[in-house]
Amino acid sequence: MIYRAVLLLLMLALSSCSVLRQFSQTAPPLTTVTAASPPAVPSPPRDQPPRPIQAALAPPQPVEHTPATSPHILDNTQTVSLPPQPESPSHMHTLRYDTLNINGITITLVSFDTRQYHLKLADQFPGEKWKSAKQACLAYGGIAAINGGFFSPEGLPLGLVKSGGKKSGVWNRASSLTSGVYQLANGQASLQRNKNASNEASELLQSGPVLLENGFSTKGLSSNNPALRSILLWDGEHHFAIAHTSACSLATLAKALKLMPSYLPHKDALNLDGGRSSDFFVGDKLKQPNIQKGHWLKSNVRNYLILKRN
Repeated sequence: MIYRAVLLLLMLALSSCSVLRQFSQTAPPLTTVTAASPPAVPSPPRDQPPRPIQAALAPPQPVEHTPATSPHILDNTQTVSLPPQPESPSHMHTLRYDTLNINGITITLVSFDTRQYHLKLADQFPGEKWKSAKQACLAYGGIAAINGGFFSPEGLPLGLVKSGGKKSGVWNRASSLTSGVYQLANGQASLQRNKNASNEASELLQSGPVLLENGFSTKGLSSNNPALRSILLWDGEHHFAIAHTSACSLATLAKALKLMPSYLPHKDALNLDGGRSSDFFVGDKLKQPNIQKGHWLKSNVRNYLILKRN
């Protein structure tokens, strides 16, 4: 009896161990959560020196950035090209063609550096040799040309003209149309008042009135009689421009010139003969198609200023 009881207890113990073992095999194992570790860097082969950890990481990709002064400004509908703007007059362009619209006045101009280019004065009896700025420009192998100063109904210059040192006309202090001069003296081109003209000038043209002087508009300019205009512009140093404008008065033109971009010369401005005498030509040496601007009923003129390389 005792033997049977012991045997029964032994069988129950063995059955309990089997159940526990079966449960331990079917129950899911416990999961331990740990913080994420950085990716392992593979060890280099024994025959190579170890690399720093940074070498195994991808280098940062550069981010493209468009500066605020980019020459192209993207609008929702179009791309607008803006001309480059040098930092200071010493970094300005040496030769360029521009067309601007300021206060409703269209200004077409060629600007240049007098250390590389100069204006040659081509004088004639009106229509004797050249009937247009284009003809005069091509005759001298020039880059561009514009009509010059005023002349009398008889074809005589209204003031003094010097071309290659040769004089035409006489000095005139009585008219506002000869109140200023363009001169090339001792290799330096400038715009001056009559009183500051040099006797040493090899090229000289009296014209007027002076539109801008040292950045300020000249007093007494007329607000009437709009007409096509031909003008000279100077920055006071080495940069000049020859320019043609749409019809405007002298006073409104002076105001518009003061608003020109800083990279274009406009510290001083001198008016040339205008109206039917206005004549402006740009040849293909400036990588532009031949451009001619002037009055549709153009008259023959006394002289031209021709842009040439030094």
